[in-house]
Amino acid sequence: MSQEFYTPLTPKFRGEINDSINSQLAELNTCERNTFVSIQEISLNVTKNLIRALPDGYPLRMKKD
Repeated sequence: MSQEFYTPLTPKFRGEINDSINSQLAELNTCERNTFVSIQEISLNVTKNLIRALPDGYPLRMKKD
């Protein structure tokens, strides 16, 4: 059973999220260019922009398995 909780968005946490997104983008850059890769890159960039736009302290819902 998973447990849900909220954690505030801190500059350190924002950096960790963006580092994770950047590593996924770097991995996608090694893939053959096709529609699926492009869609994934767009969605990751949108997510990165959203995380960047959220204010410090914004509560993020997390799951612990």
